[in-house]
Amino acid sequence: MIDMSLRCRLPAAAADYVAEVLRLHPCEVLVVPRRRTKLGDHRPPGRGRPRHRITLNDDLNPYALLTTLLHEVAHAAAWEQSRSHRRRQRPHGAEWQRQFAALVGPLAHEIGRAHV
Repeated sequence: MIDMSLRCRLPAAAADYVAEVLRLHPCEVLVVPRRRTKLGDHRPPGRGRPRHRITLNDDLNPYALLTTLLHEVAHAAAWEQSRSHRRRQRPHGAEWQRQFAALVGPLAHEIGRAHV
């Protein structure tokens, strides 16, 4: 389940999908005041935080917020994947690219079906 403050910022058609993604990849998601240098970020668990933390700028439109959220969840998923192999990943390397494609793929498929 996703927080209503996040759900109301997402495209309505994507809210259930995002809830499922966050169920599979548990993350603390915070919407924060706008930062000039980034749209969002990911912090892995540690230093007293049991879960991944994702922050998203509060000035993003629904589609930019969705894309940024999935981008950051891909970082969390890639981090979990590399953790089991005890190796460092490049921020947007092959593992991140695989995770991002897996997260965006179902949405792209749904959008394609809706416009046929």
